[in-house]
Amino acid sequence: MKLVNTVGDGVINYRLGVKLEEKDNEFFKAYLLENEDLEKILIDLKNQSDSLGFKENDLVVYDNLAEAKFEENNEITKQNRVIEIVDEGNKKTYKPTSFKKIPIWLGEPTIISANHFKIELERNFNENILLSGIYKDVSINALYNIFNSLIYAFAPGEIAIRIFSFLDNEENTELNFPLLDKISNYFDYKFIENSDFKSELEAINQELIERQRTNNIHSKRVFNFFIGLEKARELYKEDSYSTSKYGDIVKNILENGNAFNFHTICEMRVPSVLNKILNSNAINLFKHRIVFHLGNSDESLFALENRMAGTLYKKDEPHSLNRGIYYNADFEGSYHKFKPYLNLVNNELFYPNDIDLYSDFFEIEVIKSINEDSKEIENDNSEIQLNKNQESSENNDINLLSLNKIKDELESLADDDEIIDIDDF
Repeated sequence: MKLVNTVGDGVINYRLGVKLEEKDNEFFKAYLLENEDLEKILIDLKNQSDSLGFKENDLVVYDNLAEAKFEENNEITKQNRVIEIVDEGNKKTYKPTSFKKIPIWLGEPTIISANHFKIELERNFNENILLSGIYKDVSINALYNIFNSLIYAFAPGEIAIRIFSFLDNEENTELNFPLLDKISNYFDYKFIENSDFKSELEAINQELIERQRTNNIHSKRVFNFFIGLEKARELYKEDSYSTSKYGDIVKNILENGNAFNFHTICEMRVPSVLNKILNSNAINLFKHRIVFHLGNSDESLFALENRMAGTLYKKDEPHSLNRGIYYNADFEGSYHKFKPYLNLVNNELFYPNDIDLYSDFFEIEVIKSINEDSKEIENDNSEIQLNKNQESSENNDINLLSLNKIKDELESLADDDEIIDIDDF
């Protein structure tokens, strides 16, 4: 085994990577090493670095076998959700922080990195998230990481969250969804069961239609989560591949919601379900794709344009069960492997320590406030219409007086037999 002492040489541990061919890498040669050999080389490199006086690197080598540690993510806790403003009279007011890009922390990377792994949502086309894996508890665990990121990013009352679950009540309980009820103390939050989804889905769609009508692109953000889409039979017509009325609503939200601050997160066991619920091009509505073990290379190819998610989980490597792949569809061929925070919903850090500090300063009900604004618009329109009716009535009175005056003039100028009747006139 050759020792690595010169620039241009590199090493790969046989348990953590695959051997590279030199033609595949223009920067390094690669050598497959046993752990003992790798340890010797790393010690030699460390000693040489110390002797040359190199500064320590901020990059961290993450242990692929260990669980991700949320408490070591310093960036998420440093986010300022609220800006405090003090006027000349020393009076304090609070303003929520606004985001052009919303940080969503998914866990730790499985590579050398300075930071924990995050993605960013923007107000742009197809800024929706696909979440898929054959093990439901693994996917939902990642979903809680998304919830956690939203809670840490936004001030109370700044967003609305709607969870549409097509799972049965027993599954909802086993997956710990009741633990999210506390979110309603700080945000406009609703958990909607399968039996109630139609009216709530129509209400959300009306919000989108109203924003489109008024071109309101600065409204507060709405996050819609659709859980267990493989069981959402009422979103499509079973006797054909066409969508139902409610499937069309979901499609409308996915296609047009982003421009009006709607973001949609869809979870399903296998991504090809989208073909049945929406259409064959539905996968293109999801720029962000988070995929865990699918057990099927074709499903992996459908979601990632790569077969790697078909064999993510290996029974002799238990830690691989919670290994995910993130794919941004805007960057073809670029994949990020990560390990999510586990059981974060039961962690005392799931909510920021100071979340209660600002909860009384902001209106929580985002959707309700939008409805009230719509009523005010309707009232304004009614008042305008009333004024128009009054003006029209006044104009009619003026016109009638003019006609009567013309009649009198005609009568004074003509003989009695030649008088023109006003109706004929």
